[in-house]
Amino acid sequence: MKLEIYRKELQKTFTKYGDTFKQIAHNPSLNTYLYERTDSDGKNNGYEVIKPKKVKNPDGSIVYVYPTENEWGFGRAVTTRNKDKAVQYLNNGLERIVD
Repeated sequence: MKLEIYRKELQKTFTKYGDTFKQIAHNPSLNTYLYERTDSDGKNNGYEVIKPKKVKNPDGSIVYVYPTENEWGFGRAVTTRNKDKAVQYLNNGLERIVD
């Protein structure tokens, strides 16, 4: 079954909750994305890693569904203030990290 990208225009930069989210890394093999979150003064408010959900279309094809800006932050991302930990999540497909 062929996998398709549902929303090809994943936002690289957007504003939500008064903060700016900027995509700073992508892991194509795991289809995960790392965003840096900064406030209006440019202060770092942490990092968020997202992985789109796979859903099945009525025709049986599987597509990736990325969160829109309105859906951001509602169980679709892992948030951390530690950049190294964010990179770990990016590179392990959002699996739980046990130190």
